[in-house]
Amino acid sequence: MARSVRVRTSLAPRRSGQSLGLVTRMGESAHEMVLVYDAKRQAWQTSFSEGRITRLYYLPYEGEHMFEIDEGERRSSWPRPGDSSWFAVGWRARVEHTTGQHPEVLRIWVGGTAQPGACT
Repeated sequence: MARSVRVRTSLAPRRSGQSLGLVTRMGESAHEMVLVYDAKRQAWQTSFSEGRITRLYYLPYEGEHMFEIDEGERRSSWPRPGDSSWFAVGWRARVEHTTGQHPEVLRIWVGGTAQPGACT
């Protein structure tokens, strides 16, 4: 079941003088997150998976860098497209993906720890 999410965005510098990233504060989350991947396409039925990054790993046969998030009642694994330096164990990640047997990643946001009172 897809949820409607209010998003506010602003430009903010990335870590250690790298190029600018898009900072996004999700309407229902107290976490400031950076959009680190955007497939630049829309899908009719999407879902969100959000949680703390618990593991970073590489699948040698597929040639893909992956990350795993703990969503509470389950863990899910997703590819790490683009700049892998944004992904760190302990950080929060939010993945927008298609629904179905083989979900496709549409967008990934990554952020640090919770900031109390950061979102109304």
